[in-house]
Amino acid sequence: MKRRLLIFANLLCLVSLSAHLFAQQNLAVSVEAQIAVSDPDQAAHSISLWAEQHDGYFVVRSLDRISFRVPPKALPELRAALDKMAYQVLTYNPAAQDVSNELSKVAAGITSRTDAADRIMKYLSTADVSGTLAFEKELTGLVEEIESLEGRKRYLLDSVALARVEVGLSSAERDIPEVLPSSFAWINNLGLYRFLNATGRGGR
Repeated sequence: MKRRLLIFANLLCLVSLSAHLFAQQNLAVSVEAQIAVSDPDQAAHSISLWAEQHDGYFVVRSLDRISFRVPPKALPELRAALDKMAYQVLTYNPAAQDVSNELSKVAAGITSRTDAADRIMKYLSTADVSGTLAFEKELTGLVEEIESLEGRKRYLLDSVALARVEVGLSSAERDIPEVLPSSFAWINNLGLYRFLNATGRGGR
């Protein structure tokens, strides 16, 4: 029992230290882009290298897209970098969301639950067996809620610290050629127009 209470006390101490209000603006920035490239594999490698050089890292990298995280301060250079790597930048859509309000609500939720857990801890020393079990159950629920809120707070702060970027990769060599050669060499030499005239079907 004492060991379990000590664990609860340590958890409450940790979350109470990290629970605070966020008065400043906190922007979660993201960019979605689509580029045409001659070599998707090389382009994905070049983009992931650019992210690493700007204190970021890639999350997913394949032949048709690359997702990576990078500090927001690096984003002004991203469009120019894609212009150099791509045959053409097809779309480039930046976005930003202020998560200050949600961070404040999460912090308030952590504070209220921490206060409630502190009050329960004070009653535990004087409660009887049945009361202790009831308090323990309620305390467990509060700690689980606090941990969930702490996880959400970490996610929001991470989204502010690192922008999310997803770049779709389209091959620039997928265009169908204007003239499709025939498997019959004599048709290629004769030409379709002359062939149709020779067979009596041209222009009729």
